[in-house]
Amino acid sequence: MVELKENSFFCPFCGEQILKNARICRFCKNGVTYDLYVFKIPGDQRRGEIARKLFETTQTEFFSSFGAIRKALENDNAPFAQDLTQENVESITKTLSHFDVGFEQSIHEKSRSVTSKTYDYRGNLSCDDCLGLLYFSIQNQTSLGSANLPNHTR
Repeated sequence: MVELKENSFFCPFCGEQILKNARICRFCKNGVTYDLYVFKIPGDQRRGEIARKLFETTQTEFFSSFGAIRKALENDNAPFAQDLTQENVESITKTLSHFDVGFEQSIHEKSRSVTSKTYDYRGNLSCDDCLGLLYFSIQNQTSLGSANLPNHTR
């Protein structure tokens, strides 16, 4: 088994080990940035607390102001943050986990949506895609669930 380095993760497409701050896998050339969706948070005061903590911890790295974070938390139909590296996602979700807030991470790709935390697969996946998703699942200690994986026999 391959030992995972501290600042790396497995590409969800090809399964190769890449840096957490990578935007493109150097092996398969797929984009490996993510969109982060935050589930509805009841109460203005609670959204304010979360926005304040995110603003303090991210130092405006992802948002231009405290108000922009609050507005993003109120919008359920759009991603909370887009085009994030794995490192960025971990930073934001670490803060969100202190507030017991539900969130979903999905691959940000203009042409297709391949995987998300809830594993909503769309389209047909190749053997390489399946391998990458399996590595992604193992790395994140989650299950693949009832995916529409191709039935290949060798």
